[in-house]
Amino acid sequence: MEKLSLSPRLEGSKVVLKKHEEAIAPTMFSYVDKDRDRLGQFLPWVPFIKTAEDEINYVKRTRKFWDEGTQFDYGIFRKSDDMYMGNIGLHSIRWAYDGCEVGYWILGDFEGQGYMSDALRALEAHVFELGFHRIEVKCSSINQRSASVPIACGYVFDGVLKENSIEQNKYRDTFIFSKLKQHYKKDHIQKMTEMDKPLVLDIAKSLPKHFTKKGVEYISSDFHSQQGFVFRTNDKPVGFITYFSNQGSTEIGWMGVKPDLQRKGVGAQLLKHLCQELIKNNCSALVVKTLDESVDYEPYEQTRAFYLKNGFGKFQVIQHPDNPECEAELVLRMSLS
Repeated sequence: MEKLSLSPRLEGSKVVLKKHEEAIAPTMFSYVDKDRDRLGQFLPWVPFIKTAEDEINYVKRTRKFWDEGTQFDYGIFRKSDDMYMGNIGLHSIRWAYDGCEVGYWILGDFEGQGYMSDALRALEAHVFELGFHRIEVKCSSINQRSASVPIACGYVFDGVLKENSIEQNKYRDTFIFSKLKQHYKKDHIQKMTEMDKPLVLDIAKSLPKHFTKKGVEYISSDFHSQQGFVFRTNDKPVGFITYFSNQGSTEIGWMGVKPDLQRKGVGAQLLKHLCQELIKNNCSALVVKTLDESVDYEPYEQTRAFYLKNGFGKFQVIQHPDNPECEAELVLRMSLS
């Protein structure tokens, strides 16, 4: 794509992003100076900001970069009272490949209140509308607060750059997150990542009739041996399915959909996606185990009906007389050939 200029003002639900003006430089410096120790753990430029004049020069550079189309930096202001809170910007722009990177920081006083996630959503909306294809967010592997922002906004965890930078005189890893335009504000299914797993457990916890406390613990322990997919809507996981190989076949380990989105096709789409992936890998059958109908427990009537409706057939019943949580297990099987 050709070089474009961004709007000097963007609005989110909680914040307003404004192109930097020199008047904000003294406040910007006071924030950096106040939070120097925290910011300096992760941001390489902090030691070079020693006076308000340094911030004035920074603002002048950002405006020059803006005119050149190489970088677009904004101040983040609280919508309710126009309070300045930090910065966010579009960096490392690859116009030839329709790609870019977003960087950000916020004063500790405003951290953890959803302002940065709102700022990222406001910026990404504008960027995708301009025609960009891919947005990246990179952060230190030990900066969990920063990593939580792209996770909250539905970015995919692409991987880790091992010891590619130095912080506090130590090599450190960098996390890379990304979002593609085709996934922006759209329901989609993607491979489950490490960053998705706490959110998957939250979905399981929202289904106490299907997953006991022990069941949630089993899901957590099975993450190391099972793969999976998550269904995202409005940038958040709302359903999941995990699977593993078992004696030459593939078996569903766990599956769940948030209560308010059940019976709306989320589970069926997850199952269909899994089947398509397995067929690509020449898998001939898919197995799932659930509570048998001989055990009088109403919530699993819906579970059995779901699988039978979506192509599974009854295959076997396994008795577990010593297991009060599953006295009889129904094995269902679907041919993929």
